Amino acid sequence: MTARKRTHFTLIELLAVIVIIAILVALTVGLVSLGMQKASISKTIAKMTAMEMALEEFQQDRGHYPSSASGVRIDGASSPFDTAAGFQSLQTGRTYLDGYMGGNKYTDGYGEAFYYKCPGTRNPEKFDLWSAGNDGISLNADDISNWKQN
Repeated sequence: MTARKRTHFTLIELLAVIVIIAILVALTVGLVSLGMQKASISKTIAKMTAMEMALEEFQQDRGHYPSSASGVRIDGASSPFDTAAGFQSLQTGRTYLDGYMGGNKYTDGYGEAFYYKCPGTRNPEKFDLWSAGNDGISLNADDISNWKQN
């Protein structure tokens, strides 16, 4: 009896290769998704920091922060500030956000509007500024805000 040379893969070997490829794809997709989530959070924090700096400049120029009766969405059209161009002082004609942010000044890393309340509930001496986060629901656990560490 002569030994036959094996020239093809068995079904078990093919299934093992498919399982390994599926695991590698799942890991890659998970890591990309996590990276995108972290990028959205970082972008939101950067824009929020720029807005806080603009609000502080507004307060230094005028002696007060823009007021709002409740948490309002800052989307440009229904902004609690003077114009959709952003924090524009009627006295100086200055636009406070210019030089801080490009594109849509009022959206977070998820493309949604920021929320603003002054005087703040959590920051009564200043203002509350927050993003609804990934789920788009305001005032829950995934919010990115100026009153808690993220």
